[in-house]
Amino acid sequence: LIISSENITLDGNGYTISNNGTYDSISLQSTLNTTLKNIKFNTVSSAISSDSYSNVTYLNNITINNSGTGFFMFGFNITITNSTILNSRRGFSGNTTTTSVVNINNVNFTNISVNPIIVYNNFTIENSLFENNSAISITDSVPVNFTNIINNQFVRNTGKSIVLTRNMKGLIIANNSMYNNNDQGISLTDSKDSSIINNTIYNLNSFGINLANSHGISIINNTIYNNTVGILFNTVHNNTIRGNIIYNNGHFSFAGLGNGVNNTFLNNTINSSYSYGFFSSYSPIRYNGVNYNTSLYFLSNSLTNQITKDNQFVLNSLNNNNNNYNLFIGWVNISGGTWGAEGGNYTYFLDN
Repeated sequence: LIISSENITLDGNGYTISNNGTYDSISLQSTLNTTLKNIKFNTVSSAISSDSYSNVTYLNNITINNSGTGFFMFGFNITITNSTILNSRRGFSGNTTTTSVVNINNVNFTNISVNPIIVYNNFTIENSLFENNSAISITDSVPVNFTNIINNQFVRNTGKSIVLTRNMKGLIIANNSMYNNNDQGISLTDSKDSSIINNTIYNLNSFGINLANSHGISIINNTIYNNTVGILFNTVHNNTIRGNIIYNNGHFSFAGLGNGVNNTFLNNTINSSYSYGFFSSYSPIRYNGVNYNTSLYFLSNSLTNQITKDNQFVLNSLNNNNNNYNLFIGWVNISGGTWGAEGGNYTYFLDN
């Protein structure tokens, strides 16, 4: 079915389209203000597609089962609500325009084998469920700006939940739940000026939050527990880590890798990790007015890493971490002394 007119509403009234071969089941071409609702698709190559000239598309109560791609959408101003896509190869893909606006609200992505969603600019994904997917639930293929991922659930996936890797900025990842997954929760690379706020991340067989080569990221008021590692940093600077509760993680609640500059750790609570609560080998940290001047590095025994500016470690509570130390600062030079490892079972760290 091809639609190429303006102001069209198609109500399928629960009708099922199936076995359409290699063609798009419904194709929108140069449309304006189109609404599709109450339609089911079963065993199709592509359920709904739109070209780059289509503008203002509303898709409501769409069910897609066993498709190659559920929504293959170019164009502008796309809204998808109250829908389900399952047992398919891809969920949403196709929109590469820099000014497009896409809103996905209350959509279930279940048993998707490649990618449930590939995001582009000005994307909002909210109130949706990602379950039993074997690939990254939300990822990118081009640099992405101003994307919001809010109030979603990621559960029992074998793939990662959110992986954004291409020069991102203006991201908000907030109020999501990620649990019982086999891989990472949130992973940002080459990102800046973004926020990770009020997420609950637990029972992951990997990292809760993984941040690499990024700056200007605010990680605030997240609860992260029962993961392999709570938060992992790799060569990051000018980030704020504040008010997080991190506990019962398998190896480290927080660990650093690579050089880090001017990161601020404020009012976090880190408890009951299997190894270290806060592990920072080659990490500049300030404790009780003393600068531990090293660069941010994780699990390294080399003394050749560059010394950088201070990170700030302020008013944090670290308690009851098992086997090793609440805080471990590796290979530090304290008050002109010799290089060595510094660790301790401290409770509070105050910057004064």
